[in-house]
Amino acid sequence: MRSPPAHARRPAAPGSAALAIATGSRAATRRARLRRACDRH
Repeated sequence: MRSPPAHARRPAAPGSAALAIATGSRAATRRARLRRACDRH
């Protein structure tokens, strides 16, 4: 049985929610940038 994600287990504080969103978007932009660089070659 898999444990639910942290945000489902307990109410996330606004700060931690914003931090999670910022981290996720940063990772997504980095991934997109890497993909774009690979496509260029």
